[in-house]
Amino acid sequence: MNRIIHFEIPANEPKKVIEFYKNVFDDVDKVIIGPIYKARDVVDETISINDIAKISEHPNIETTNNIQNIKANNFDIIVIMGAGNSNLWAKQILQVLKN
Repeated sequence: MNRIIHFEIPANEPKKVIEFYKNVFDDVDKVIIGPIYKARDVVDETISINDIAKISEHPNIETTNNIQNIKANNFDIIVIMGAGNSNLWAKQILQVLKN
């Protein structure tokens, strides 16, 4: 069975979609929530990545604003999804894992 890790970079309006994060990661082994992407909209600072982690109710979830802190070497499949510059995070995560 493949071990799956999911990286999520939420949009900057998480209050509108926070309920969608509840149990959404149930089928993966680990979840890492990255920084909230700040788009051109007004940044809503009433919701944090820790709030998203808490509402997801995933048993193996962490939050980070620093790619260097990511530990994902023991996973077979890495899924990176999110808003804005998540493609840049994907490239940087790959570099971190190679080192």
